Amino acid sequence: MRNLSKRVLRGMRRIESAIDTMSSGHKKRGMGSGGRCPTGFVTLEGWSNCYLFSLFNTSWYEARDYCNAFDSEMVSLGSLKEHYVVTFLIKNNPAYKDIQGWWTSGSFVAKTKQWMWISSVTREPFSFIKWAVNEPNKSSLQCVLLYGRDDHLWHDRLCSDRYNFVCEIPLN
Repeated sequence: MRNLSKRVLRGMRRIESAIDTMSSGHKKRGMGSGGRCPTGFVTLEGWSNCYLFSLFNTSWYEARDYCNAFDSEMVSLGSLKEHYVVTFLIKNNPAYKDIQGWWTSGSFVAKTKQWMWISSVTREPFSFIKWAVNEPNKSSLQCVLLYGRDDHLWHDRLCSDRYNFVCEIPLN
């Protein structure tokens, strides 16, 4: 537990230092927060959520903890439109060009045998899907990734694998 606390603190420091880089990169490209998103989070004009894109990778579980530390959740792609908004923000930031993948809150719930968006308070079944061809492909791979090498389509991966992640919070 002590080791986890140290890793969380180190991660928080990395997030804090990355926040300036992330927010300034989006503002340079005309995708700033419009004054309504928390520091480091970005959105598109007319959109209802703000997003924080990590510049480091971690497990799905640790990503969830990082997002919760910012009073946010890992991104739940509740609509096709939101999927396109998030992938647009990723594809239009040069800092994200070489990032392999992005964790979402999607996870397979064995008890219900369903893929769901998992937050700290709710579990919502997927209302649409953007799985890549032949995905999901293994019952042991239970977390959803936007895979950069496959046009950010959904892939299932081991939750302990390390990827970047996206946090989400409603606009203030």
